[in-house]
Amino acid sequence: MNITGILALAIKAKDGAMAHPEIALTQNTAARIQIDLAAAQAREAEYQGAITAIVPLQEAYLAAINDAYTFAQRAKDVLKVRCGSQHGALWNTTGFTSSLKVPVNWDGLRVLLGSLSTYFSANASHEVAAMTVTAADAATLAAALDVTRSAVTGARQAASNSYTAREAAFVTLRVRLRGLADELKQLIGRVDVRWRVFGLNVPGEAAVPRQPEHLVVINDTPLQLLLRCDAVAYADHYRWWRRPHNSPAEPEVVGTSELPMFLLESLPSGTQWDIFVSAVNSSGTEGQLSVAAQGNVLAAAA
Repeated sequence: MNITGILALAIKAKDGAMAHPEIALTQNTAARIQIDLAAAQAREAEYQGAITAIVPLQEAYLAAINDAYTFAQRAKDVLKVRCGSQHGALWNTTGFTSSLKVPVNWDGLRVLLGSLSTYFSANASHEVAAMTVTAADAATLAAALDVTRSAVTGARQAASNSYTAREAAFVTLRVRLRGLADELKQLIGRVDVRWRVFGLNVPGEAAVPRQPEHLVVINDTPLQLLLRCDAVAYADHYRWWRRPHNSPAEPEVVGTSELPMFLLESLPSGTQWDIFVSAVNSSGTEGQLSVAAQGNVLAAAA
């Protein structure tokens, strides 16, 4: 079960414990479920925030790389007047020690900028301020590389730490939910409908499969659509549905399969379909239809 599903189940379990005090839970009470749930929600929010925080820092880092590269190209053009258009001994003191190719990675650019800053500091008459090719410009860009790279590294480490904390919180929450199920087995019957109030399947009944997730429609073959989704617990087979794209009509069943994949064949060229899938248990009880996925049928080769 994914993160969203675990949180939803924990909320329902907590609400169920609150709604049925007569069950007299002692180890996995609503209050204890709420503590573990709140911790998991907080760690999930922190992790998502940490992931989001990386994006602008990564963009700033890439901009610093681009600025450093552009500067190095300008500096090379300026120095060609003195060192020649081909690499030779005169270039070695500038930082272009083996070729005139400007590196594109941080390591190469950082070394080159340091060398250019040193060179222009020692040869101020070779600077061209109008083109922003000076020792100060090289030093400023080198500092920007250091700062932005350090920021990205720190943000990635923070995200890694946050991920570890999130996983630990969800392990605790999963243990809590398993403990609740074990405790309920001792307090209520296997066919007691109150299991459902906690978001759990009734043990004495064939479990109702959950809504299938991650439905994918592949249309790389003309006149066919290959359908697949994640496997669903308690599913004996899968039922596949279609309707014309954006049509108000009810979906129609087009086939069943034991595995969570199905091939729709002989479809009209150029048509568009909304595809759905449901999971059915061994007793014939069907779960909820999946979220629709669009399929566009390719035309046959001329």
